Amino acid sequence: MENAGVGIAKIGRSPIRVLLIEDSLEDTELIIRRLEKGGYEVDFERVESEPAAKAALDRDWDLILCDHTLPHFSGYNALTIWKSKKCTAPFIFISGTLGEQAAVEALKQGASDYLLKDNLTRLIPAVERALRETKEHEEREQERVRSEKSLRTSEARFRALIENSSDGILVLNRQADVLFSSSAVQRILGYQTEGFAGHNFLDLTHPEDRHEAMLAFRDCAPGEAITCKLRIRHANWQWRVTECVYSNLTEEPVIAGIVVNFRDITEACLSEDALRKSEEKFSKSFRSSPLAFTISTKGEGRYLDVNEAFLRMLGYRRHEIIGHSALELGVWAKPEEREALLHHLDKYQRVTALRATFKTKTGELRETEIAAEPIDLGSTPCVLAITQDVTETRRLEAQFRHAQKMEAVGQLAGGIAHDFNNLLMVMRSYAQMIESENANSRILNYTNRIVEAADKAAGVTRQLLAFSRRQPQELKTLDLNRVVRDFDTMLPGLIGEDIQLKSQPGLMAPSFFEIKDSLNR
Repeated sequence: MENAGVGIAKIGRSPIRVLLIEDSLEDTELIIRRLEKGGYEVDFERVESEPAAKAALDRDWDLILCDHTLPHFSGYNALTIWKSKKCTAPFIFISGTLGEQAAVEALKQGASDYLLKDNLTRLIPAVERALRETKEHEEREQERVRSEKSLRTSEARFRALIENSSDGILVLNRQADVLFSSSAVQRILGYQTEGFAGHNFLDLTHPEDRHEAMLAFRDCAPGEAITCKLRIRHANWQWRVTECVYSNLTEEPVIAGIVVNFRDITEACLSEDALRKSEEKFSKSFRSSPLAFTISTKGEGRYLDVNEAFLRMLGYRRHEIIGHSALELGVWAKPEEREALLHHLDKYQRVTALRATFKTKTGELRETEIAAEPIDLGSTPCVLAITQDVTETRRLEAQFRHAQKMEAVGQLAGGIAHDFNNLLMVMRSYAQMIESENANSRILNYTNRIVEAADKAAGVTRQLLAFSRRQPQELKTLDLNRVVRDFDTMLPGLIGEDIQLKSQPGLMAPSFFEIKDSLNR
């Protein structure tokens, strides 16, 4: 029975699982003893029929030893079954009837070796060589599998990177025809990836950029890269601005072409153009504005740029301002006002109509109003300020306020003069009534004085009314002798009896002009 051939020899140092396809028990024992003497701990199974061999070859073995001639099937049949099941264990023929031609054929069919039963001295070297070769083959196969797996992973990763890259990728031949295009080409240029191969890259570039594209294509040496900006025609016939990088990989067997990586920078170029125009507008406004513009560092107040209006306002030249701080130049007459400006900027991020006093190069003080906002130039916090000289404006405002006050005083004076004039008319009327009575000379003298005083007071009221109505003032010649005589008659009653008043009128008193009746006031 075949199962009777199963056994384990436990003496030895190297365990090995052996399948013996052999009909002779004596030959089986002889082979096992040889293996044990060779230093192996053998776990074996013996089969001698085709069905048993098929079943056994479904299991894992380290070594298969097969007789060439069996009662029910041949060793070639066993070798064929071994090959069909893709067994990895080495297959060695051991036979007493195997000729040289048959042995060569067996080796061609995949057998590791062949031995003669009457000469088993080569058994251990043959087994060791077969096991060693099998192990090396398995290691090579494992390395191949690992390499293929790594290659497939790398290819998948590379393809994923290409297919998901935001940049378009083209591979061109020496005539600039497209050999390969990534999926991003459709997103950037609108062309179907499948039908894009065969297009000539130079035909897609803008006529004005074609010469530059040709030079970059021609001058790109193997292993080098050239960057250029090209306009490429979109599928909708609009031009897209792209940044292209040529890489010459014609000597790489896998690629064998010139790789063009390109990205759409149309929007970025439009933004840059808009930014440049905006900067030009700001620069023109900054330079030509009638208002004083300054850009200074926030910390120390160092002037980075100023316009002509600022230089005119303070009387400096540009080289005297740029690079110097406001405190160093003494521009701020009151440094605490600059501290207030910075505090306001930190709190509200904007300053409007802040009043400050500036000092010119000659030391003249100028009243100003400042509007400012914080800006960043690179990593430096700065302040953009617009300064307006309001010195004349404030002087005119003061004059206007004074005129308003005088107008109010005039209106008040006009009202008082009108009422006072009414009272004077009553006083003068009563004095004239007394004169019409039979009064003595002394009373008449008093009434004359009252009438004269009333007339002078009336002159004052006329002046007040003229002032309130802004009427033109009338000039008249002033007789100083008359003025002195009037005082001579009035003052003695005021200064007292202990004071003696003497006056000497001049023969040729100088002439003066006065506003009519103004001296009486």
